[in-house]
Amino acid sequence: MLTMGLTLDEAIAQADLPGLVAQYYPETGAKPGKGGLYRAVWRGERHPSFSVYRHNGVWFWRDHATGEKGTAWHFLTEIAGLSEREALAVLGVDGAPAPARPSWREVLAEAQERLRRLGRVPRELEGRGFTFEDLLALGVGLTKEGAVLPIRDPKGQVVAAKVRRLKVPKYRYLEEGMKAQAWHPPGFSATKPVLVVEGELNAAIAWRVYPEVDPVGVAGAENSPDWEVLRGRKVFLAADADEAGRKALARWEEEALRVGVFPLALPPLERDFCEMAGESREALALYLRGLTQPLYTEAVGLAEDLEALRARIGEALIKERVEPVGEARERTVYRYQAWLESTPHPLGVLAW
Repeated sequence: MLTMGLTLDEAIAQADLPGLVAQYYPETGAKPGKGGLYRAVWRGERHPSFSVYRHNGVWFWRDHATGEKGTAWHFLTEIAGLSEREALAVLGVDGAPAPARPSWREVLAEAQERLRRLGRVPRELEGRGFTFEDLLALGVGLTKEGAVLPIRDPKGQVVAAKVRRLKVPKYRYLEEGMKAQAWHPPGFSATKPVLVVEGELNAAIAWRVYPEVDPVGVAGAENSPDWEVLRGRKVFLAADADEAGRKALARWEEEALRVGVFPLALPPLERDFCEMAGESREALALYLRGLTQPLYTEAVGLAEDLEALRARIGEALIKERVEPVGEARERTVYRYQAWLESTPHPLGVLAW
């Protein structure tokens, strides 16, 4: 038993690290006061690679799979997930100053280095279609809690980070108080078609297998992208086939129209993009190519001008919108927006 009133260094020196491992993760088979090689069960390890050993009278640990190491303090805060206050109490420290908490950007940088050392897709993202090279390109990292996806704004700046975990809830932001923001791909352009999709990981895998579009991942069906950024773009919408997804599609269309974006809502998804890519990345690429083939055209004119344009489009018309924009010589001028099938159009119909 530890004596109360210890400094942090004294408490670490006296701590029974094997006993703490046994207390928090009994499945490892660790025993109090006994070093050895154990399974890192907190990350689903099947073969032992977590060693606990004593050096100069102090217990240390080393994770041979990740290259990380530390003392009882690091085990409690980084592996067991205790807060600094909780860890101090467990160690019997009285009034010892806690080490400074690293910023979320520092945690992300360390997580990215940890993933590079791991050299493979972590369990949290297995079966989702990602390769290890994908994760490096996306800037994904790995903590004891789970895989970490950086969230970029339209300018390419990392503004948040989201953790995907094996336990429920599956997602949380790396730092409390982070605002839900849409994920944009690195190199978000001003010219490619945009695919707004429910879920950041769905957008990420879509970008990796079909870079001809700029996917924007919305953090759940209850949120929305920044529509102002998408003005003047060819925009597609995709969401799950459940009630929340269908409501999101309807709401996104209304929000987009308010700022002058006329999007095409795609058929609700029975399976998300990650599920498709988990079976075949090539199939997902073909699927996305087919979904984003429709063309878009826009024109301004009098009613008879628009009727003539509609006649030239003919049966290729998928969806249209007519909006009055003003008066000219006592006649109403309209803006005509339409989605067309991706087939050649005669008579010079402007479509992109």
